Amino acid sequence: MVIGVDVGTGSARAGVFDTGGRLLSAAKHPIRIWHDAGERVEQSSTDIWAACVTAIRSAMAGAGVAPERVRGIGFDATCSLVVLDRDGKPLPVGPSGDPRRNIIVWMDQRA
Repeated sequence: MVIGVDVGTGSARAGVFDTGGRLLSAAKHPIRIWHDAGERVEQSSTDIWAACVTAIRSAMAGAGVAPERVRGIGFDATCSLVVLDRDGKPLPVGPSGDPRRNIIVWMDQRA
């Protein structure tokens, strides 16, 4: 079994496939987006990771696949800027000062 994950602006989607490429199950989970004045659009890397995990677990449950049967996983994602400190902790990217908001999304005027 292999898993494919597509991380988009609005959701993370996961599919479980057999080695012949047949889709066994798919799932998606929404990703929060902050839209602020001045065309600022931000997200949270923590939220994105949680959405990926939730979508993967849901797709695996739907396919009835145990983790030890998975032989590979691939990711595809939109292009955005993620800001972390030296220890890998999220840093705020805008005037809100909220460290959860550590991604400048591709549609942001600052991108």
